[in-house]
Amino acid sequence: MIRNWIVRKGVPSVEVDEESDQIQIRSARKVSIRDGDVLVLLSEKYVFTHAAKALQVAELPAATERSEPPRTTVITHTGWRLLEPPVEFELFTSSLTFVTSLHRPKLHLPRISIASGRRSRND
Repeated sequence: MIRNWIVRKGVPSVEVDEESDQIQIRSARKVSIRDGDVLVLLSEKYVFTHAAKALQVAELPAATERSEPPRTTVITHTGWRLLEPPVEFELFTSSLTFVTSLHRPKLHLPRISIASGRRSRND
């Protein structure tokens, strides 16, 4: 199952550059990204600007037993593809992790009535 992952630019634990085909993540937890997953780049201004597909995920050995953080993962991807137009983060009113049914995504996302500003269940 291919999953979508947000890669946030400008945080200390993630090294990412639009010109590079690799991402380096340092964390205490094991990275759950797998080969074939889709990566979506979230800029420092909270705008989704690029997307790529993960080709290879490799965890590097720790320099020492007490390294901080203990895990470094390198993700090689297809290269960033510019999203045209970029998608602003504020357009998402729900957590992206709760959208599990791609056949019926309306079940997971509330609809906001523009007239009243109230949320309602989707059909």
